Amino acid sequence: MHLMHKVVCSNTILSHLQGARRDLCFQESQERLSQQTKATVLSRKVWELLMVLPTNPDVLVGFRSITHTQETVCRQ
Repeated sequence: MHLMHKVVCSNTILSHLQGARRDLCFQESQERLSQQTKATVLSRKVWELLMVLPTNPDVLVGFRSITHTQETVCRQ
């Protein structure tokens, strides 16, 4: 009878450990998903910023002329 009680307790402990492991795995997967979501959002924001940069030489000259004009007006 005493041996049977030890087996039942061992099974209960193992069952609890397996449940805790499943919970931990679920939490880790949720954290990974959250990190992936944040990375996706940051990646999209970086891409949007890159798309705003002037890659056309004419646009770049236009931006520079605006800056140059503002500096000239500020000095007067």
